[in-house]
Amino acid sequence: MNRISGIRNIHICKKVSEGEYDTEVVRMRGAKSLSVKDNKSQITFYSDNVADYNQSKTSSKEIEIEMAYLPIDVVATLTGKQIVEGGLVSTADDLQNPVALMYELTTLEGKSQYHVLYNVKLDIDGSEAKTMEESIDEQNVKLVGTAIVDEQGLFDYMIDANYPPKEEEDLRKFNAKITNWFNAVQMPVSE
Repeated sequence: MNRISGIRNIHICKKVSEGEYDTEVVRMRGAKSLSVKDNKSQITFYSDNVADYNQSKTSSKEIEIEMAYLPIDVVATLTGKQIVEGGLVSTADDLQNPVALMYELTTLEGKSQYHVLYNVKLDIDGSEAKTMEESIDEQNVKLVGTAIVDEQGLFDYMIDANYPPKEEEDLRKFNAKITNWFNAVQMPVSE
């Protein structure tokens, strides 16, 4: 893995059914930071009064995103809230929509890593505002959520442009995926 130097091009795409995503990919402008952390389950078996097997397994991924701002149509897509007469309406029945979360991490080497997380649910953790004084303090929106395994057993998929495949046919597919990364939800294809 290369040294990460930044985050850009956060996009979401609403999941419409099992393994199916909407054709509209929405860019979330104003990315400040992104954190993805694996939640692990420990599996330990004992025999003869000692642990004889130990394994950790990813059970979900915790996601935290800080954005400079969020338009209300993006908020509605993520949170399940409704837009009525141009305003955002919250009800007790609002349920987060599952989405694919796509983003690009820039590296010091000059090429990028492209990531997609499947089956993600995000919600607004908070935003705050302060009165303006001698200087203006930056106020950001924080999203938190979880990615769980999808119907195909996938959490995520990543392509690192710093490490292209050697085979010509694989390289062609690799480059096509990078070119189309933010046009549709990219899935790994096993042959």
